[in-house]
Amino acid sequence: MAVGPGWLSGPAFDRHFIVTAAAIAILSGMLVAAHPGLFVPVLLLDLWLLGYHHLVSTYTQLCFDRENFARSRWLIFGLFPAVFAAVAAIGVTAGIWLLATIYLYWQWFHYTRQSYGIAQAYRRAAGGIADNEQLSRIVFYLVPLWGILHRAHQAPEFFLGLPVAHPPVPGWMVNTVAVLALAGLGWWIISRAMLWRDGRLPVGHTLYTISHFAVFYTGYVAISDINAGWI
Repeated sequence: MAVGPGWLSGPAFDRHFIVTAAAIAILSGMLVAAHPGLFVPVLLLDLWLLGYHHLVSTYTQLCFDRENFARSRWLIFGLFPAVFAAVAAIGVTAGIWLLATIYLYWQWFHYTRQSYGIAQAYRRAAGGIADNEQLSRIVFYLVPLWGILHRAHQAPEFFLGLPVAHPPVPGWMVNTVAVLALAGLGWWIISRAMLWRDGRLPVGHTLYTISHFAVFYTGYVAISDINAGWI
C-alpha cells in the first residue's frame, strides 16, 4: 500500500498546526499550574488569539454571503436567543452547578470527537495506513477516557469558580482504563516504528496522534488542577 507523508496543507503549515499548537496548549497549562495567578492573563490571551477568530469567521461566512445568509437565518438570529434562554432556564431552575457540569463534560466530548475527525483527515491524506484501524481508534479514545475518568475520580468541587458535580468513579476503574491506555500506546508506538522501518510511516497522522495523546494526558492527568488543565 502506497503511503505518503499525508500533510493536509504542506509540511511547514502542518508542523505548526500540529506541533506549535500542541506545545502552546501544554505550556499554557503547565504555566498556569505553576503560577495560578496567571490564569486570567493566559485565558484572555487564549481567547484573543484563538477564540474570537473562530466566532468571527463563522459569522462572517454566514452573514456576508447572500446564499448562506438566506439559508442560515435561524443560526444568525434565532440560535443565540434560544441558547441564552435555555442556559438561563437551567441556571435558574437547576442551578449554576448543572451548567458548569454540562460544560465540563460536553467540552471533553466535543474536543475528543473533533480531534478524531482531524486525525481521520490526516489518515485519508496519507492514502491509506497499514495498521489495524479499529484498534487504533480504540487507543485514540482510551487516552481521553482515562483523562476524564481521572478528573471525575478527583471530583474537584469547583470548576472555573463555579460549583460542579461529577459521576462517582472508583479508583479501580481509572487504573484499569489507564493500564489499557498505556498498553494500547505501547502497541501503537511499536506499529508506527515498524511502519517507519518499512518506509511507510504516515508522518502527518503520526505527529497529530502524538499531539492528541500529549494534550489529553497533560490536560486531564498530569496537571492536577482542573482549571490549569482546562487551559
